[in-house]
Amino acid sequence: MKKLLVLISVSLLLFSAENSIKVIKSGNNYIVVKKEDKKRINRKDKERVDKKIDLLQEKIKKLKKENIELSKNLNECNKNLSNKYLIVYKINPKTYRLIKKCGIENIDRDILFFWGKNKEFTSFLKDNNNRLKITGIFLKGKWQRNLKDLWIDKKCVEAKK
Repeated sequence: MKKLLVLISVSLLLFSAENSIKVIKSGNNYIVVKKEDKKRINRKDKERVDKKIDLLQEKIKKLKKENIELSKNLNECNKNLSNKYLIVYKINPKTYRLIKKCGIENIDRDILFFWGKNKEFTSFLKDNNNRLKITGIFLKGKWQRNLKDLWIDKKCVEAKK
């Protein structure tokens, strides 16, 4: 009897390999599954997945368009703000040297006095009007913190190396 079962099992396996079917043993029973059925199931799943991918790609396109529109709106708002308000940015602290005689301004752009060429100062703030805030000055070669609200046009200076 066992030899017959083994012979049936081997013959089913050979038959399944030749005819594209899969034989699954469940207890004393054998279940025959055609590989074509399995492919159909995979095709259905693949179609569902493909539909989901298409929907997600459409959503991505919409979100990209919205992102572009929001970026344009943000840039427009920033331009309007920079015309109305002074925006100050923190930058890496550096020592600067004047390349020509230049006017030192207050925050309202009123010239208070002039500094000559080669005067050195430090800054770690800039504004949207292309100016640097003078945060430190050198007196007799020694650095001192500047407590006054002084600004200088960036065109007049170069970063010291």
